[in-house]
Amino acid sequence: MKINNRLKNVANFVLKDSNVIDVGCDHALLCIYLASNYPNMRLIASDVREGPLKQAKANIEKYGLEDRITLKLGDGIATIDNDTNVIVISGMGGITIADIITKNKEKLDKIDQIVVSPNNDFYAVRSEITKLGFIIDREEVIKERDKFYLIISFVKGKKKYKKRELYFGSKCILYDKTLREYYKGQFLLLFNKYSRLPDKRIFAKHKIKVKIDMLADDIDMLDKKQAKEEKKARKEAKRLARIEKRQAKKEKKKLKKSKYEMHPLE
Repeated sequence: MKINNRLKNVANFVLKDSNVIDVGCDHALLCIYLASNYPNMRLIASDVREGPLKQAKANIEKYGLEDRITLKLGDGIATIDNDTNVIVISGMGGITIADIITKNKEKLDKIDQIVVSPNNDFYAVRSEITKLGFIIDREEVIKERDKFYLIISFVKGKKKYKKRELYFGSKCILYDKTLREYYKGQFLLLFNKYSRLPDKRIFAKHKIKVKIDMLADDIDMLDKKQAKEEKKARKEAKRLARIEKRQAKKEKKKLKKSKYEMHPLE
């Protein structure tokens, strides 16, 4: 089945051969995609609303996956069972996601991975979940229909993160052109917010200025990384061109020799 790029990337983050609960499953498209692609995966599609679950039931039956996906009506991860080891929450606000995880933290003992894709408040997600005995394992920013979406994978572990990492991403984040574009957009938003604040709001302006400086450093690092990669690519292209040129010369000599042997000079 076809799903949007955001959900497909979320699916790629999930541990394979795991038992998954998709909290706020909506129409269960993510669960159906996972069940269709990973035959050993067992899934729970959970939602707090009956309407989406009715549509989810119809979708699951359409693909004949009733024996692989269990529907549960309930709040957050309260519907989790003893076999579940992966939690997925996508398409909600960051504070809502953090609240869902923290208010049922007693359910996290058997959880190996938490995969989230918040719409906003990334700091809240990172800071709250890393307080619960999880570390950031992988992060990626993707772009779809001119909007940026963050996907984060947390696994069991303990680590103290810097403010910069909690605001803008850990060292595990995928550094690419999409991230660079996202950072530059965030930089402009913060700069405009800083500019609009009156000078008497000293503390508020200072907090924003700290974030601006953090982002400026990250953007500078990405620019240097991109320049280094472009230089490496140009070097590799020149190397391949030299090899191709030498090969062409060899072929030319070989052809010339072949013609001479067929028609030697008398």
